[in-house]
Amino acid sequence: MTLLTNKKRLRFCLKELDDFADGGKEITVYGAGNYAHRLIEYMKQKHMAIKQICVSDGEKMRQQSIYDIPVRHISESIEVTDIIVAVNSEHHKAILSAIRKRYPNSRTLVLPDVFFDFALRFLSILPSREYVDFLTKARQIAEKYQRVEFCFYTTMQCFGLMMFFAIRQELEEQNPNVLRVYVPDFYSLYGELDFGKENPGNPYFYKKLKEKYCFLDNQNAAFWKFFLERFPEKATFSDDYLWKGMERFQLSHWKTGNLNHSRKFFSLDEKERREGYKIKDAMGIKQPYVCFNARSDKYFSTKKINNARTQAQSDQRNCSVEKFHRMCEILNQKGYQAVRMGVLNEGEIRGENIVDCGLFPRNPFMDYYLISECEFVVCQYSGFHHMAILFNKPTIITDAINMTVKGDIADTVNSDQDIMLLKKIYAP
Repeated sequence: MTLLTNKKRLRFCLKELDDFADGGKEITVYGAGNYAHRLIEYMKQKHMAIKQICVSDGEKMRQQSIYDIPVRHISESIEVTDIIVAVNSEHHKAILSAIRKRYPNSRTLVLPDVFFDFALRFLSILPSREYVDFLTKARQIAEKYQRVEFCFYTTMQCFGLMMFFAIRQELEEQNPNVLRVYVPDFYSLYGELDFGKENPGNPYFYKKLKEKYCFLDNQNAAFWKFFLERFPEKATFSDDYLWKGMERFQLSHWKTGNLNHSRKFFSLDEKERREGYKIKDAMGIKQPYVCFNARSDKYFSTKKINNARTQAQSDQRNCSVEKFHRMCEILNQKGYQAVRMGVLNEGEIRGENIVDCGLFPRNPFMDYYLISECEFVVCQYSGFHHMAILFNKPTIITDAINMTVKGDIADTVNSDQDIMLLKKIYAP
């Protein structure tokens, strides 16, 4: 069930309920089970007046009241004019017969199972204080923005996503009247997730990205459910950040030649500089340094990534670390240290004045820090390359497998400062 479909159900069911209870009428809720409890909680938050709760004659009453609202058998209930039925549909026929017999002139709303199975899952049943806070924040957002756009994004390629954010920031004029909320493609707004749990990328970059943009995660999902319930007319939905949407956007700008990536997307604050310098020193990085990597599938294989497209590209982009031995020697002669990035690296790098990050406990923050402070980057066309772009670092791309007529590599090379070396491909 997609979010868009559920949103339509939500609008229909809630509007019908709100219209029925409009005008401050006192409502009788028929039912005292789970459906009724959830409905009553919602009605109390909406300040709808509830006169009493009715159950069928002969049904054992487990409690005399719910939220201080009296529970009565229908034969003992006081006169009513408006009744909402909140029970499973298999009991509707018998209940409607009892209502017509007891209150032939009453107005009755029967809520379908789908209302409780889908629509009410969006509702945040909150303590009163939290409800007030949510309502205040939701009203502020509704007043400030013309619309809130929920953008589903592809989580599989985290650095590709970040690169795409950078591209859009560089080329698109941002609409101050629209708030974008980014929703992981595997998040249905029903369940829970640990942000980035299913993603093989760097969690520190995710953290920095969340500081810049509004992402839906476990910490704020309850609020956005509440917002959708309270202001559904403000919500729109977008697939621009899914794979197809990203490809559409990039193709449109390849033709214009606008992709220069001429600014930093991330930068270090003073606290990060101090922390990174301390760890860098302990790793033995004392001189100006160059970051490099030799791409392999060893790390991704531990994440059980099953993606045919990614696997096919990986085989072509991978390379052996042995080709970088001579590069490290030359860097050392010129007074630079070579820092090999990555974890679970394949092959051993030999030579003087080389630091292999794979020999240290993994520290996602240091990936972020080391790239931000290096002189330049040597890498393959991969997520590591995207990390360099986000800091606007000059880059030498080895083992490139595609290029454009401009002589760059699709959307991610700054032709003014980067160098691209094509992979040698031999015909059989």
